[in-house]
Parts: sequence; structure tokens; C-alpha cells
Amino acid sequence: MIAIKKAMSPTEEKQSKNEDGMTFPGAMEVVSRGGKVRRLEWEDREIYCTMHEHRLSVMNEKHQMAEWIISDGDMEGDDWVEV
Repeated sequence: MIAIKKAMSPTEEKQSKNEDGMTFPGAMEVVSRGGKVRRLEWEDREIYCTMHEHRLSVMNEKHQMAEWIISDGDMEGDDWVEV
């Protein structure tokens, strides 16, 4: 039996996981479940984003939790991975 895959809409396709990582909506899904995410383009592997004290936060290069100010690049990125 051959399985037929339903074609995804452009929005669904953008939100799905790509070969290298996931899109921002996918990353936000992980964060909303209490997980941690980071961008593959970030050289420092210790930096990640998560929820901390009911706020979107980033563990910065100084190893301190800081407010996560989401950039256009963050929202357009498709290289998010769960850590």
C-alpha cells in the first residue's frame, strides 16, 4: 500500500521542521512546553532561550538570565534546535 502525503500549505511548510532545525513557531512550541531552544548560527553553545519566571528569557554570554528581546532575525530563522 502506498501512503499519500497531504500537501502542506505555505504556512504549514514554514512552521514545519526543516533539515537543519525548526522555524520560530516551532521553537516557541518547545519553549511553551518548558523547553530550551537555541539558534544553530549562534557560535556560543551555552546561549539558549526559555521561559524563566513567567517571561521569555535568554541565558546570555555572561551566563545570566536576561529578557529575551525577539528580533526579526529570530522570527525569520529556521535554524532553531531544542537543547
